[in-house]
Amino acid sequence: MAGRASIVGAAATHVGKVREHNEDAHFIDVDLGVFLVCDGMGGHAAGEVASAMAIRAIRYAWASAGLHDIAEQWLERGTADAKKRLLEVVRPGVSERELGAPLYERCYALGGEDPLFLSMYPESTGGRAEGRFGPPVDRVLERGEQLVFSFELVGRMGYWMEFARMVVFGEPTELQQRMNAAVIAGLEGGAGQMRPGKRPDEVQAAITSAVAAHGADCSYWSGHGIGQDVIEEPWLGLEIVQDRTVPSTWELAEGMVLANHPYAVDRGGQAVGYMADTFLVTSEGGKAFSQKPLTLYTVE
Repeated sequence: MAGRASIVGAAATHVGKVREHNEDAHFIDVDLGVFLVCDGMGGHAAGEVASAMAIRAIRYAWASAGLHDIAEQWLERGTADAKKRLLEVVRPGVSERELGAPLYERCYALGGEDPLFLSMYPESTGGRAEGRFGPPVDRVLERGEQLVFSFELVGRMGYWMEFARMVVFGEPTELQQRMNAAVIAGLEGGAGQMRPGKRPDEVQAAITSAVAAHGADCSYWSGHGIGQDVIEEPWLGLEIVQDRTVPSTWELAEGMVLANHPYAVDRGGQAVGYMADTFLVTSEGGKAFSQKPLTLYTVE
């Protein structure tokens, strides 16, 4: 009896002699027998974006039966490892840029794509605290301050995830603890409304009410769809936070994936809070892909 043939796959691409940049994309999975080539249609706008999106869409459809399990495994493994690496290097006197470098290295080592690491810290403007959100810079971390570390990344199957937690350097103040509690309440309140048939504005209303119980307000919409792009429709709360004239026309459906990131501002104007998780819409409410604690992380 003849032995079973084995398949070896390889791919290469080159910009060629005419175009200035390469707009093609490819993907190989020998175990599944999947071989994809997407031509970027050189000469048309954003051909490289279109070809990359096509690859991600096909990979998603091919593996959709196990997508949620894969996404859950990636987020749990990826963010756990990133958090571990973060806590290894974070301390007062270290710059944001020094934190960012090893985190990007770890995310790529785990097979992630397009990792985005952002930090947010409260800054006083006109006597009121506002969150400053952006990529790592040379700003040095100081004892006593609060930061938010946020990760947005694509796993091996081309599916985006969002994750953020609050960190304090030293003993947290009562106000910092209260803002952490406000954001936890917002995440939990929103998750309770993430059921089939619910509208996005109902999710935001639950978030707003939960945050308000801790003496804080939501300063902008608290989430959105997330999948093959980092931000997709529907928006959570655009109608009741930023533009009250826009009716909510969406209804949530079983299996939708949403990012929930309440941004709470203390009514006294002295502090802010922010965290993010990625949720699966189920009949029992939103199921967070990550099981990492929401409590305030303290670093001495």
